[in-house]
Parts: sequence; C-alpha cells; structure tokens
Amino acid sequence: MSSDKIVGIDIIRSGSDLSQFRYAMVFLEGEVLKAVKEVSFGGLIRELWEIKPDVLATDNVLELGGSKRDLLRVIKMLPPSITLVQVNVESGKPVKIQYLAEKAGLVGDKSKLDPFKTALVIAYLAREGYGSRLRVFEDKVKIYVYPGRSGIAGGSRTEKYVRNLRAIVTRHVRKIKEVLDKNNIDYDLTVRKSDGGVEKALFTVYTPRERLYGLIKQVKGKDVVVKIKPVLNKSFLSDLVELRRGDEERYLIVGYDPGVNVGLAVLDLDMNLVYVTSGRELDRGDIHNLLVKLGRPVLVATDKNPPPEMCRKLAASLGALLYVPQKSLSTAEKEVAVSEFVKRHPSIDVKNTHERDALAAALKAYGEFQEKLDKLSYKLREMGFYDVNLQRYKVKVLMNEDLSTIIEEVINDYVREERKESAVVLKSDVTAQAPRVEEALKERVSVLEREKEFYKQRVLELENAVRELSSRLDAVTSELNERVLKDRKVSELMQRVRNLEARLRILENENSVLKSKAINYENLFMKLYAGTHVLVPVYNDKCLKFLRDERGGVLVAFTYNVTEALKEARELVESARLGFLLPPTALGLSKHLIEEESIPAVSAEEVFEVNECLVVADRNSFDRVIALVPQLSEERRKKRYGLTYEDINALIEEYRKGREF
Repeated sequence: MSSDKIVGIDIIRSGSDLSQFRYAMVFLEGEVLKAVKEVSFGGLIRELWEIKPDVLATDNVLELGGSKRDLLRVIKMLPPSITLVQVNVESGKPVKIQYLAEKAGLVGDKSKLDPFKTALVIAYLAREGYGSRLRVFEDKVKIYVYPGRSGIAGGSRTEKYVRNLRAIVTRHVRKIKEVLDKNNIDYDLTVRKSDGGVEKALFTVYTPRERLYGLIKQVKGKDVVVKIKPVLNKSFLSDLVELRRGDEERYLIVGYDPGVNVGLAVLDLDMNLVYVTSGRELDRGDIHNLLVKLGRPVLVATDKNPPPEMCRKLAASLGALLYVPQKSLSTAEKEVAVSEFVKRHPSIDVKNTHERDALAAALKAYGEFQEKLDKLSYKLREMGFYDVNLQRYKVKVLMNEDLSTIIEEVINDYVREERKESAVVLKSDVTAQAPRVEEALKERVSVLEREKEFYKQRVLELENAVRELSSRLDAVTSELNERVLKDRKVSELMQRVRNLEARLRILENENSVLKSKAINYENLFMKLYAGTHVLVPVYNDKCLKFLRDERGGVLVAFTYNVTEALKEARELVESARLGFLLPPTALGLSKHLIEEESIPAVSAEEVFEVNECLVVADRNSFDRVIALVPQLSEERRKKRYGLTYEDINALIEEYRKGREF
C-alpha cells in the first residue's frame, strides 16, 4: 500500500476518558519523515484534519478509543477520505509487530520497541503494503435538507412565513438534484411535502464523500440547512450481528414498499417468510447488504403499477427480475392476502401498513408462479427425487423455463452428483486406509459396479420412456403439422398486434399530451387576443432580450425569486424603470415588499408558463405594476429626502414668483 501521506500512531497512555489519552504520532510524506511527536487525543484529531493523510496506521485499531463504543465516536471525527490500516495482520490473522518489523528489515535486534519506535515502524510497514485495510465508511452519503428555523411564533403572517421557508427548501432540493443528475451520480430521494413546498428532504447518494467536494456544499443558514454525512460501515466492528446463509443457497422473492418509512418482506420459493421489517432511513444500500446475506434475491415485487423508481433501482442492483402487478393492489386486496397468510402462520407479526404492503407484493408475485412451482414439486416427488435442492430448480420457473426442460436438468444433475460423491468418498477412503488400499479399492469397485448396473438400468428405462414419448410426439406432429403451422402464424400475427397496440398506446399518450398543450395554448391566445392577459418576460440572463418598454417607459418582468432579481436590477427599480410580477402564491411577500420596502412587486392573479422566458399574466396585475412603479418611486424619494416631485415643483414656482415680484 503506497500512499503519499501516512500517519502511524501508537498509544503512550490511556485513561477513563478520551481527553486523558496520549499518542506517539509519526508523519511520513513519501520517503520523507516529516514529524515525530507526542499528542493528546484532541491534538491527534486536529493534526489529522490539518494533514489529511491518505492512511492512518495502527497496530490495534481499538487503541484509538480504548473501547468499541468510543472507537465509533472517534471514527466519526476522522476526515472522511482517510483509510484506516491495521498493520499487524497477515493472511487474515494477527501477528506481533516485532515479527513484522524484523521481516521487513526495519529492526535487527530483539529489543522492545518504545511507542515512538513502534509508531515509526507502523508507518513504514503501512507504506510497504503490510496489514489489512479497514473500510470505515461506505461509498454512501446522506444529505439532509430542512428549514433553518421553525417560523414566527403566532401572528397573522406565520403561515406565509413558513410557506416561504418551504419554498426555499424546495429550491435547494431542486439544485442538489440537478447537480447529482448532471454528474451521473446514483441517488435516492425521500421528501416530506407540505402546503407551499418541501418541508424536509433526504438524499441517499451512492458515492464516496470526496466525490461531492466542490459539487454540493453544507449550508447552515437562518432559512435552510444542508447537512452532508458519510455513512459509517455497519460491518466495521466484529461484534455487530452478521446474518449468514445456510449450507444451501436460498432464492428469495422480495416485497419492497419504498418511502420515508420503508417496508420490506422476504419469502423463499417454498412460500416461507424469511424476513419482514420496516423503518425510517432504511435506504437501498442497507437493503441490498441485508438481502445478499439472507440469500439470493431473484424477484423484487411492488404493489404499484407503474412501479416506483426505487424498486427498479433495487432490482437492478441485485440483478433480479422486477415484478409489477397488472394494476396497483387495492387496500382490500392487500388486507385479504396478508390476513390469510397470517392465519396459516400465526407466529408472524405484521406491525404496520408498510410491512403489510411489502408482504402483499411478495405474496402477489409468488401467486403468479405458484401453480407451476407446485406442479414441479409434485412431478419431482412422483419420480422419487426427494433429496434434491428444489429451490435451485424452482428459480428456473421464475425465469419462465419449460417444466420438461427443468425436470430433465434435475435428472442429469442427480446422476452427475451421485458419481461425484462416489468419487469423493473413494478418494477419502483410500487416503485414510492406505495400508489396506488394495482391499478397499476392490470393495469400492464392487459397490460402483452395482451402482453402475443400477444406473444403466435406470438410463435404459428413461431412454425407453423418451423413445415412447418421441414416437407419440411424432405421430401427433404429423397429424397436426398443418394446424401447428397455422397456430404459429397466428401467434406471430398476435405478437405483431400486441406490439402495434403497445405502440398505439404510446402514440395516444403523446397525442393526449400534445392535445392538452394545444388547448392550453389556444386558451392563452384567446386571453391575449381579448386583452385580458399580456405576455410578460421572465427576469433572468437568458431572457433579458424580451424586456420592452411599456407605458411611460416602464419595464415589467416576472420572477419566482424576487430577492435574487433585486440584487441585479436594483438600479432599474430605484430609477422607476422596472417593476415585477410574482406568482399567485407570493401574495404575502408582495404585500411586504410594497408596504415595507416600496418595491413594485405585485402577486399576479393568474400566471401561465409559455416557456422558460415567457409567461402569460392577467392584465389587471400587469397594469397595477405599471401604476405602482412611479408611485412607489415617489414614496421612496419622500422617505429618503422628505420631498416629492410636487413639493419640489411648488418650491421652484414660489421661487420664480418671488424673483418676478
């Protein structure tokens, strides 16, 4: 493991509290020894953030915190890009640091290493590639977006203020989403919506934390908070629970109900409930890691049509098929399916609607294939195959393989496995009984001969059965050849019809959208022609070319974000040349700007978007903006100088009369 910056540490003194810990720290940069010093716990964390090393090396990772609980606290304080290495691990087993130092040629005698020498040896061993890399953080980041404060306590403007905060949160969510989409970064988004916009949002981003540097920044403002947290690897500590697979791999049907509260239910191919759970912030990465430990997911099921995007992503990440019902399951259907299942399995506890929906989706998916699965089980038992792994062959039913093909594969695998087991037993027996190898071999050959005769007889029986079935099939085929050809042609035509119908539905949907747009534009043209509405340009850099003088040389523009617009157009507003139209939802903001700041910003009664540069607004609001521009300009001037234009004209007139007199 060769890295540019490596820090090696060894503990000098521990204590009951992290503040009492002292460490020997060595800093290597390439081939150069940069520092050897004694540091406190706080000093170690500060040094690591200043150096930001590629590797932090130790001979016992628990020395960082003294206990596993404190170790987790320490790890959360480390720079996210750091790699933690425990150097005294060889072939997956712990070894003494003295042994590794001698092996690497770093020390020549058997003298005990003090903490500073140990830290130096650890750093050099890490540079030479010794040890085991500990994956502290997952390649996953949580981004939380929520309001910075809860709003004004009481008063008539509280609701408007809260809506404004939600609008700000919505804009930040939209910006983060655009950045992630632009950089092709995989993510899941969970939002809680309220009146006026997004109340809270959680992005689960599947990428290392360092990839987001320069793309998304943490924000802690009065209006909005954006918090970015790397996700700690849950399997980092050895005492965490690890779900293990059995000797035979289980194939799973997964029912998934995504959302703020996630529901998850897992069935095997014998309709046994393997796992059911629900909870907040159970993201796609956690679910993926859990499922691969439970078995091999082959089908991800949802209760909705069209399926949620997160279901598609989970199925893709697992390499599983996605099951979507012909129509979304109703609440009654889900209740009936789950209640019947629970009656057959009284020990099952379905705690909430999220677990119910997930289990109903898995049961619905199983029901689609149940008849063929039962038929396969019956056939194999009838033929005497009781000890085969049925799950292995049932999964082929989900892949729509033909039952006869699957049964033939079972037969071939069974014969092959029997021969393989015989060979293994023979080899083991000969090795264990070397002194009597000849006698054992003769006995084993005799057994194999008997087995051979049995299998030859079995093969002959199966071959006869196959020949009989083949002759019957040939007879039926010759009689119905013409009909089969017709059926094939009909099948091809039916498939073409289905394809054309699917294409027709797509075109009908596109036509419906275009028709709706045409009707909307026709209505807009009628409003414009009647004079009840006007075209208004949107205020941004792309659309400035559409601004034109209205009555009295006044410019009118529409904006969703008047605060940002005022930063660029303050001079035009102050010179009584520009007024703003705001969306209908900004009535409170409009009233505040007019009454408190004398800014001509009117909340339109009606606004229809034409494109990114033009909107259609009602003329009443438009005329009101034009009227307010000079009026509010006078008010601003009066507030600033104490005089209006009329006052100034009156003084000048009085002065002239005095001169004439």
